[in-house]
Amino acid sequence: MPSAIGGFVAQREALYAAGGGVKAVGSKYYAAYFPSGFASSSTRRVMIALHGTGGAPEAEWNDWKSTLDARGWGFLGLKYLDDATGSYEEEPAIYANIKSMYDEVRAACDFGSASMFVVGFSRGSAQSFGTAYLDAKDRRLITAVGNNSGAWLLNGRPTPTLQPIENTNNLTGMSGTRFWMYCGGQDMEQGFPMCDEMAQAETWVKKYGAPWSGSIATPRARTAASRATRTPFPRCSPTSRA
Repeated sequence: MPSAIGGFVAQREALYAAGGGVKAVGSKYYAAYFPSGFASSSTRRVMIALHGTGGAPEAEWNDWKSTLDARGWGFLGLKYLDDATGSYEEEPAIYANIKSMYDEVRAACDFGSASMFVVGFSRGSAQSFGTAYLDAKDRRLITAVGNNSGAWLLNGRPTPTLQPIENTNNLTGMSGTRFWMYCGGQDMEQGFPMCDEMAQAETWVKKYGAPWSGSIATPRARTAASRATRTPFPRCSPTSRA
Protein backbone atom coordinates (compact mmCIF):
# COMPACT_ATOMS: atom_id res chain seq x y z
CA MET A 1 0.00 0.00 0.00
CA PRO A 2 1.52 3.38 -0.97
CA SER A 3 2.01 5.58 2.07
CA ALA A 4 0.39 8.98 2.46
CA ILE A 5 2.85 11.87 2.52
CA GLY A 6 2.96 15.34 4.04
CA GLY A 7 -0.37 16.79 5.05
CA PHE A 8 -2.18 13.80 3.58
CA VAL A 9 -1.01 11.62 6.50
CA ALA A 10 -3.35 13.36 8.95
CA GLN A 11 -6.15 13.32 6.39
CA ARG A 12 -5.76 9.57 5.94
CA GLU A 13 -5.95 9.11 9.70
CA ALA A 14 -9.12 11.22 9.73
CA LEU A 15 -10.55 9.05 6.95
CA TYR A 16 -9.87 5.93 9.02
CA ALA A 17 -11.43 7.52 12.09
CA ALA A 18 -14.58 8.36 10.11
CA GLY A 19 -14.98 4.72 9.04
CA GLY A 20 -13.39 4.96 5.60
CA GLY A 21 -10.38 3.12 4.25
CA VAL A 22 -7.81 2.85 1.48
CA LYS A 23 -6.95 -0.07 -0.77
CA ALA A 24 -4.38 -0.75 -3.46
CA VAL A 25 -5.41 -0.72 -7.12
CA GLY A 26 -2.68 -1.44 -9.64
CA SER A 27 0.42 0.39 -8.42
CA LYS A 28 -1.71 3.14 -6.86
CA TYR A 29 -4.55 3.18 -4.34
CA TYR A 30 -8.01 4.50 -3.76
CA ALA A 31 -9.85 5.90 -0.76
CA ALA A 32 -13.41 4.87 0.00
CA TYR A 33 -15.99 6.30 2.36
CA PHE A 34 -19.69 5.66 2.77
CA PRO A 35 -21.58 7.73 5.35
CA SER A 36 -24.26 6.18 7.51
CA GLY A 37 -26.99 7.66 5.32
CA PHE A 38 -25.83 5.87 2.17
CA ALA A 39 -27.54 2.54 2.88
CA SER A 40 -30.94 4.11 3.57
CA SER A 41 -30.85 6.65 0.74
CA SER A 42 -33.68 6.24 -1.77
CA THR A 43 -31.36 7.37 -4.57
CA ARG A 44 -27.80 6.22 -4.00
CA ARG A 45 -25.05 8.34 -5.48
CA VAL A 46 -21.29 7.82 -5.45
CA MET A 47 -18.72 10.51 -6.18
CA ILE A 48 -15.51 9.44 -7.91
CA ALA A 49 -12.89 12.09 -7.16
CA LEU A 50 -9.80 12.83 -9.26
CA HIS A 51 -7.31 14.99 -7.36
CA GLY A 52 -5.27 17.87 -8.72
CA THR A 53 -1.53 18.39 -9.23
CA GLY A 54 0.39 17.05 -6.25
CA GLY A 55 -2.85 15.92 -4.66
CA ALA A 56 -4.34 12.82 -3.09
CA PRO A 57 -7.80 11.30 -2.60
CA GLU A 58 -7.56 11.89 1.14
CA ALA A 59 -7.53 15.64 0.47
CA GLU A 60 -10.54 15.39 -1.83
CA TRP A 61 -12.42 13.44 0.84
CA ASN A 62 -11.48 16.06 3.42
CA ASP A 63 -12.86 18.84 1.20
CA TRP A 64 -16.10 17.01 0.43
CA LYS A 65 -16.84 15.19 3.70
CA SER A 66 -19.48 17.59 5.01
CA THR A 67 -21.36 17.44 1.70
CA LEU A 68 -21.06 13.65 1.54
CA ASP A 69 -22.45 13.31 5.05
CA ALA A 70 -25.27 15.79 4.47
CA ARG A 71 -26.42 14.12 1.26
CA GLY A 72 -25.59 10.51 2.04
CA TRP A 73 -23.27 10.18 -0.96
CA GLY A 74 -20.58 7.54 -1.17
CA PHE A 75 -17.02 8.52 -2.05
CA LEU A 76 -14.33 6.78 -4.09
CA GLY A 77 -11.17 8.80 -4.68
CA LEU A 78 -8.40 7.55 -6.95
CA LYS A 79 -4.69 8.27 -6.55
CA TYR A 80 -3.10 8.54 -10.00
CA LEU A 81 0.16 10.28 -9.07
CA ASP A 82 3.38 8.45 -8.21
CA ASP A 83 4.69 10.61 -5.37
CA ALA A 84 8.20 9.18 -5.69
CA THR A 85 8.66 9.98 -9.39
CA GLY A 86 6.16 12.79 -9.90
CA SER A 87 4.61 10.96 -12.86
CA TYR A 88 0.87 10.93 -13.47
CA GLU A 89 -1.20 8.22 -15.08
CA GLU A 90 -3.14 9.20 -18.18
CA GLU A 91 -6.81 8.59 -18.89
CA PRO A 92 -6.58 4.94 -20.08
CA ALA A 93 -4.84 3.89 -16.86
CA ILE A 94 -7.14 6.08 -14.76
CA TYR A 95 -10.21 4.52 -16.32
CA ALA A 96 -8.85 0.98 -15.93
CA ASN A 97 -8.34 1.64 -12.22
CA ILE A 98 -11.80 3.18 -11.87
CA LYS A 99 -13.31 -0.02 -13.28
CA SER A 100 -11.25 -2.19 -10.94
CA MET A 101 -12.13 0.03 -7.98
CA TYR A 102 -15.82 -0.08 -8.84
CA ASP A 103 -15.92 -3.85 -9.28
CA GLU A 104 -14.04 -4.44 -6.04
CA VAL A 105 -16.26 -2.23 -3.91
CA ARG A 106 -19.45 -3.48 -5.54
CA ALA A 107 -18.46 -7.08 -4.77
CA ALA A 108 -17.68 -6.22 -1.15
CA CYS A 109 -20.83 -4.46 -0.04
CA ASP A 110 -24.45 -3.66 -0.77
CA PHE A 111 -23.81 -1.10 -3.48
CA GLY A 112 -27.26 -1.23 -5.05
CA SER A 113 -27.99 0.67 -8.25
CA ALA A 114 -25.93 3.69 -7.28
CA SER A 115 -25.49 6.54 -9.74
CA MET A 116 -21.79 7.30 -10.32
CA PHE A 117 -20.42 10.75 -11.11
CA VAL A 118 -16.88 12.08 -11.43
CA VAL A 119 -15.63 15.29 -9.84
CA GLY A 120 -12.21 16.41 -11.05
CA PHE A 121 -10.15 19.15 -9.44
CA SER A 122 -7.61 21.11 -11.54
CA ARG A 123 -5.48 18.45 -13.27
CA GLY A 124 -8.11 15.88 -12.30
CA SER A 125 -10.72 18.03 -14.02
CA ALA A 126 -8.65 18.02 -17.20
CA GLN A 127 -8.25 14.22 -17.03
CA SER A 128 -11.95 13.65 -16.44
CA PHE A 129 -12.97 14.61 -20.00
CA GLY A 130 -11.04 11.74 -21.57
CA THR A 131 -11.99 9.39 -18.76
CA ALA A 132 -15.68 10.07 -19.36
CA TYR A 133 -15.20 9.49 -23.10
CA LEU A 134 -13.54 6.12 -22.50
CA ASP A 135 -16.38 5.13 -20.18
CA ALA A 136 -19.03 6.16 -22.72
CA LYS A 137 -17.47 3.69 -25.16
CA ASP A 138 -17.17 0.94 -22.56
CA ARG A 139 -18.96 0.27 -19.26
CA ARG A 140 -21.01 3.47 -19.06
CA LEU A 141 -20.58 3.69 -15.30
CA ILE A 142 -20.32 7.50 -15.24
CA THR A 143 -23.52 9.51 -15.59
CA ALA A 144 -22.11 13.01 -15.08
CA VAL A 145 -18.88 14.97 -14.62
CA GLY A 146 -18.15 17.98 -12.45
CA ASN A 147 -15.15 19.94 -13.76
CA ASN A 148 -13.52 22.20 -11.19
CA SER A 149 -11.07 24.56 -12.90
CA GLY A 150 -9.14 22.42 -15.31
CA ALA A 151 -9.16 21.49 -19.01
CA TRP A 152 -6.59 21.60 -21.80
CA LEU A 153 -4.53 24.70 -22.46
CA LEU A 154 -6.20 27.70 -24.03
CA ASN A 155 -6.01 27.51 -27.85
CA GLY A 156 -4.48 24.05 -27.52
CA ARG A 157 -5.73 20.58 -28.37
CA PRO A 158 -7.37 18.22 -25.90
CA THR A 159 -5.59 15.14 -24.57
CA PRO A 160 -4.60 12.32 -26.97
CA THR A 161 -7.57 10.28 -25.77
CA LEU A 162 -9.94 12.93 -27.14
CA GLN A 163 -8.10 13.92 -30.30
CA PRO A 164 -9.69 11.17 -32.47
CA ILE A 165 -13.04 12.90 -31.92
CA GLU A 166 -11.64 16.04 -33.54
CA ASN A 167 -9.75 14.13 -36.22
CA THR A 168 -12.90 12.36 -37.41
CA ASN A 169 -15.29 15.22 -36.58
CA ASN A 170 -17.35 12.78 -34.51
CA LEU A 171 -20.23 15.04 -33.53
CA THR A 172 -21.66 12.45 -31.12
CA GLY A 173 -18.33 11.53 -29.52
CA MET A 174 -19.20 13.07 -26.14
CA SER A 175 -22.89 12.19 -26.10
CA GLY A 176 -24.29 10.43 -23.07
CA THR A 177 -22.36 12.32 -20.36
CA ARG A 178 -23.55 15.51 -18.69
CA PHE A 179 -21.05 18.16 -17.62
CA TRP A 180 -21.07 20.85 -14.95
CA MET A 181 -18.13 23.26 -14.97
CA TYR A 182 -16.75 25.75 -12.45
CA CYS A 183 -14.08 28.44 -12.69
CA GLY A 184 -12.84 31.39 -10.66
CA GLY A 185 -12.98 34.68 -12.52
CA GLN A 186 -9.63 35.86 -11.11
CA ASP A 187 -7.83 32.52 -11.48
CA MET A 188 -4.73 33.36 -13.55
CA GLU A 189 -2.54 30.49 -12.35
CA GLN A 190 -1.68 29.40 -15.89
CA GLY A 191 -1.08 32.92 -17.17
CA PHE A 192 -4.54 33.36 -18.68
CA PRO A 193 -8.07 33.38 -17.25
CA MET A 194 -9.14 29.90 -16.16
CA CYS A 195 -12.69 30.80 -17.16
CA ASP A 196 -11.48 31.18 -20.76
CA GLU A 197 -10.05 27.66 -20.61
CA MET A 198 -13.28 26.28 -19.20
CA ALA A 199 -15.38 28.17 -21.76
CA GLN A 200 -13.25 26.58 -24.49
CA ALA A 201 -13.94 23.14 -22.99
CA GLU A 202 -17.65 23.91 -22.75
CA THR A 203 -17.79 24.82 -26.43
CA TRP A 204 -15.87 21.66 -27.31
CA VAL A 205 -18.04 19.16 -25.42
CA LYS A 206 -21.19 20.80 -26.78
CA LYS A 207 -19.87 20.61 -30.34
CA TYR A 208 -19.20 16.92 -29.97
CA GLY A 209 -22.57 15.99 -28.59
CA ALA A 210 -22.53 16.31 -24.80
CA PRO A 211 -25.96 17.10 -23.33
CA TRP A 212 -25.03 20.33 -21.58
CA SER A 213 -25.96 20.86 -17.94
CA GLY A 214 -24.37 24.08 -16.73
CA SER A 215 -21.40 26.20 -15.72
CA ILE A 216 -20.60 28.56 -12.85
CA ALA A 217 -18.05 31.36 -12.85
CA THR A 218 -17.27 33.05 -9.53
CA PRO A 219 -16.13 36.51 -10.68
CA ARG A 220 -13.86 37.36 -7.74
CA ALA A 221 -12.47 33.92 -6.98
CA ARG A 222 -8.72 33.70 -7.53
CA THR A 223 -8.38 29.93 -7.26
CA ALA A 224 -10.32 26.76 -7.85
CA ALA A 225 -13.07 25.90 -5.40
CA SER A 226 -12.01 24.26 -2.13
CA ARG A 227 -12.06 20.97 -2.20
CA ALA A 228 -2.15 0.99 5.02
CA THR A 229 -5.90 0.24 5.26
CA ARG A 230 -7.07 -1.16 8.57
CA THR A 231 -10.02 -2.99 7.08
CA PRO A 232 -10.14 -4.49 3.58
CA PHE A 233 -13.15 -2.34 2.70
CA PRO A 234 -15.11 0.41 4.40
CA ARG A 235 -18.65 -0.45 5.35
CA CYS A 236 -21.05 0.99 2.78
CA SER A 237 -24.17 -0.57 4.31
CA PRO A 238 -25.22 -2.80 7.20
CA THR A 239 -24.94 -5.80 4.85
CA SER A 240 -21.36 -5.06 3.86
CA ARG A 241 -19.02 -8.03 3.78
CA ALA A 242 -16.15 -5.91 5.04
